Amino acid sequence: MSIDLCTVLAETWRPRIRAKCMDWVAANVWLDKRFTPREGFYDVAYTPYLRPLHDWFGDPAVRSISTPKGAQIGYTTFLANAMSYAVVEDPGPVLFATSTADNAKSWSEREWLPRIRDCKKLDALKPDDEDDMRKTEQHFLTCTVKLVGAQSENNLASRPIRYLFADEVDKWPSGFLGQAEARTIAFRGTDKILRGSTCTDEEGPIWMAWLRSSMHLWHVPCPECGQMQVLDFFKHIKWPEHHRDLLGKWDMESVRSSTFGQCEHCGARWEQRDQRSIVRRGEAVATNPKAGSADLGIHLPSLLSPTLSWGDLAVLFLQKKDEPGGLADFYNQYLALPFADYDTSVKDDAIYSLRGPYRVGSCPVEPALICLTADPGEKETHWAVHSLAPNGEMHLLDYGRVIAIPDLLGILKDRRYTDPTGKTHKIHTGIVDSAYQTEIVYRVCAFSPSEQRLYPSRGVDATGRPWNMNQVNGWPQLLLYVYSDFTLKSSFYIDRVQRKLPPLYHLPEDVGPEFIQGLSGQAVIKLRGKGRAFKKLPYDHYGDCAKLAVLCWWASAEAIALRYKIAVQGIPIDPAPPDITPALTETVP
Repeated sequence: MSIDLCTVLAETWRPRIRAKCMDWVAANVWLDKRFTPREGFYDVAYTPYLRPLHDWFGDPAVRSISTPKGAQIGYTTFLANAMSYAVVEDPGPVLFATSTADNAKSWSEREWLPRIRDCKKLDALKPDDEDDMRKTEQHFLTCTVKLVGAQSENNLASRPIRYLFADEVDKWPSGFLGQAEARTIAFRGTDKILRGSTCTDEEGPIWMAWLRSSMHLWHVPCPECGQMQVLDFFKHIKWPEHHRDLLGKWDMESVRSSTFGQCEHCGARWEQRDQRSIVRRGEAVATNPKAGSADLGIHLPSLLSPTLSWGDLAVLFLQKKDEPGGLADFYNQYLALPFADYDTSVKDDAIYSLRGPYRVGSCPVEPALICLTADPGEKETHWAVHSLAPNGEMHLLDYGRVIAIPDLLGILKDRRYTDPTGKTHKIHTGIVDSAYQTEIVYRVCAFSPSEQRLYPSRGVDATGRPWNMNQVNGWPQLLLYVYSDFTLKSSFYIDRVQRKLPPLYHLPEDVGPEFIQGLSGQAVIKLRGKGRAFKKLPYDHYGDCAKLAVLCWWASAEAIALRYKIAVQGIPIDPAPPDITPALTETVP
């Protein structure tokens, strides 16, 4: 039989098509009943929120994955899946590091070594010498896997790695994570770092890493109205109050069986028997548009777990909330959230109490200035319109979202608001956050009408001067508002909203829950060192719009007051008012 040399060479040099991580795991990973209640090939339908992690791990463009996680989520099974895929399909030196050497050894014995025995493709890569397959170090034919505890720098000495699997990083000694990540430099461009942990506080490694990431959240649909929403224990999980005895002690078994979920949009009741189907129909949505495409992360609370019911979590909360340190443990272990003792916090009751007897779209007072403020994001831009009185009192008149930043120019052109005297007002000026899509924001501001000028803005961490205006490089016609973010948030959230200090802030009586959510949850926390900072939140877009309205007041206060004296009180001013806010140099209609 003749052999076609060209065919042989073609087959020899044909590029190997690497299987997708999720497909490879489903076809090759067998879960043994010795360490799982679900024996058989791995099925991501049981834990659907882990699918994005598998997809990201198999994506060559992704360098970093950060996961704050709750109990019973299945995260360590994902780590074993990813390690298996790396060894077989895309090999390179692997380091698995967890809190202690004993934990590393225990995980290897319990999950990793059985995985090697049960996976034919992994088993085929074992070396002939059994001494090369120890509990904490395996020398496969393709690469080496080392499992260590994060107690000693010696575990990292002279060990370049391509893959870092960093488990329970909030329990690591200070500095160890940075040293471990530095070991991937030799493989820069093809390296991957996976960080996962239950949380401690807001300055813990996993929370700080997640805030730098894409901040994906698992959104689930309401079976009744179809609205997508992020499961929140305190918003969605309910249980009847009557399951108490005369002394107020809870009947825990009754709480466990009667707990239910509730849609935050339509109020529909979600039964516990539907818990898994609701979670299965969810999807991961990125909430941090400022993150790079190589730095991804997902928040996985125990609310998503297929083995913990909502009733189980309700019982755990009631048991722990009054114990010393119990509430912090519940936040960390089950909600996958950091816990902080707040120095000051803004309560929802304080926000709802700001509502007054007027409706969205109307102007309840004769304004000195109407301003548009906007917070651009990756998929849409949130905007709000406020009226400013001469004394700085603010009323929310309107709000909404647009897809593209240039759509803000249409709002400037079309929106009109009528005050109680029957006089109609247009929007006079506006401020747009320029932290995201900076050049587009500059372009839109530069081409806004001179009589309705928009200005870019940028918050900084400095706590000195509240604000100033700078010339924008490359844009000679633009001025940039630079402000102290902590000072501006304090003036709005603490003074105007929480303490209700004048000048007051007002909301219309029909303001929707989406705007309320944008203002809620703000809190000042005490830092480990000296000082304080506002808690970082993923859904404060409308809050950012409101705080920028305060900035507009700061910048235009003197000009508004002087112009008010001239136009309303008839008091002659000499010399003429200074042009503190360029938009006010035009006559206010």
